[in-house]
Order: sequence, then C-alpha cells, then structure tokens
Amino acid sequence: MARIRPSNPFPRAYAQHSAHNPPAWAAALRGRRLELGLTQAAVADLAAVSRRTVVALEQGRTTVALGTALAVLGVLGLGLHIERGDGGQIRADA
Repeated sequence: MARIRPSNPFPRAYAQHSAHNPPAWAAALRGRRLELGLTQAAVADLAAVSRRTVVALEQGRTTVALGTALAVLGVLGLGLHIERGDGGQIRADA
C-alpha cells in the first residue's frame, strides 16, 4: 500500500535537502538568496545576524544555532521541514 504524504508548502526546488547533506541545503539557501536578488549582507541585516553567519550557512556549516538558522530561512521565505524516522511528519515554519 502506498503511503500518502501531505503536500509540501515550500518551493519544490528547496524541499528535499536532507540535514545529512549540508552542501545540498547550503546551495538551496544561496540559490534562493540569489533568486531574490539579495546580498549576504542584506540577508544578514534583515535577519539581524552577522554576514559571517549567512556565509556559514551557505557553506553548509552545521554549527549555526537553530534560532539563527530559522531567522535566515524566514528572510528567504523558506522553512524547516522535520520528518520523524518512521515517516511521520512534523512541520515548523520559520
């Protein structure tokens, strides 16, 4: 029997970037920023974080605090999708 999944509210191009693949989600963040025509400095100002933080996220560094990452995601119009190991879904919008 096929499992039915709820629709994903996030842009399709950015929806499937696993936490186990930092280069993929880092590229998605950078791609979205460029799509919006924003500089790293502009995103940093809007998210009230340092430019170094935006750079770290775009480089796939996994040491950025969750709240900080969510602020940057929110500026970019992106969100965080969390899925339980058993396939159940939990969604937290940025």
